[in-house]
Amino acid sequence: MSHTDSGHLGNLKSFDELLNAVKGFPAGYNPSKNEYQIKALEAKSAEGHIQIANLNTIMSAYKSAVERRTVVYAPFQNLTTSIFNYIKSTDASDKAVDDVAQIIRKLKGQRAGKKVTPPAKGENTQESSQISVSQLSFNERLNNFDRLIRQLEMIPQYVPNEANLSIAGLLDYFNRMNAANEAVLKAENDLSNARVNRNKEFYDPQSGLVEIGKGDKLYIKAIYGASSPQYHQVSGISFKSYGN
Repeated sequence: MSHTDSGHLGNLKSFDELLNAVKGFPAGYNPSKNEYQIKALEAKSAEGHIQIANLNTIMSAYKSAVERRTVVYAPFQNLTTSIFNYIKSTDASDKAVDDVAQIIRKLKGQRAGKKVTPPAKGENTQESSQISVSQLSFNERLNNFDRLIRQLEMIPQYVPNEANLSIAGLLDYFNRMNAANEAVLKAENDLSNARVNRNKEFYDPQSGLVEIGKGDKLYIKAIYGASSPQYHQVSGISFKSYGN
């Protein structure tokens, strides 16, 4: 959990502490501002808990989508290496092989002068610091993979018997990669919207949980006095504002 995430939970905890303190006050707590009344404070607390629970649910869905995409994309590098080795084993022209190699270099993030070679068995390869982030982004990878499939379709010698290397197999894999990526993009959007809703509920300058909490503390100080037991009970309760 990030510092900011724990901060949101801290604000909710502080608000609940304030609410519980107010509910225990003797007669005399009768704010004219509706937002400070006990029923309104209870409703605001309940909505805060709903927003946190909703965000946690959506965060879990996002993480699951990312994990699924990782699993789907895992065979990709080895697959492109197999494609290249297969095309080299055929009677395809040097030009056809080079055209495929150029696309695979993009997919692997390699420079034009770098040979496309399979990694050593059991070797954990790491991308070079020179690799373009945009070239290796998921969207760009999908686009280049689509280009690779279209290029292979134009090579008569590319007729592997292996299902995963066949054009039909590659198209199926492309569709699964695309679906996994789209699921992450949707989950990212859902997560962004959930954060917007949470932030509005917590930090709106007029109606936010934090603003109401701070204001209610001032009301208690004004009514009961700075040295009163009531204010002493809530004076240590703190609220913090966060931008995201």
